[in-house]
Amino acid sequence: MKLFLTAFPKPIKLLFTEPIIMVISIYLLVIYAILYMDFEEYSFLFANSYYNFNLVQIGLAFLPSTYNRAFLTYKFKQVLL
Repeated sequence: MKLFLTAFPKPIKLLFTEPIIMVISIYLLVIYAILYMDFEEYSFLFANSYYNFNLVQIGLAFLPSTYNRAFLTYKFKQVLL
């Protein structure tokens, strides 16, 4: 518990005292929110619109983005490491 009480406030203090950490945090918040909303609307879009996909077809709609992420991770692995 003592470790938690000494380690937890440090990142919070950095978040509010360092401008670059605040800017990067807000930027990542926006990017992750957009990605989350994009993936959440897939099932609604394909099931309830004129596509009328079933659950299997909705799941298959995620494959292109999964393939794209895997391919780009493989292609740019030197940049990521």
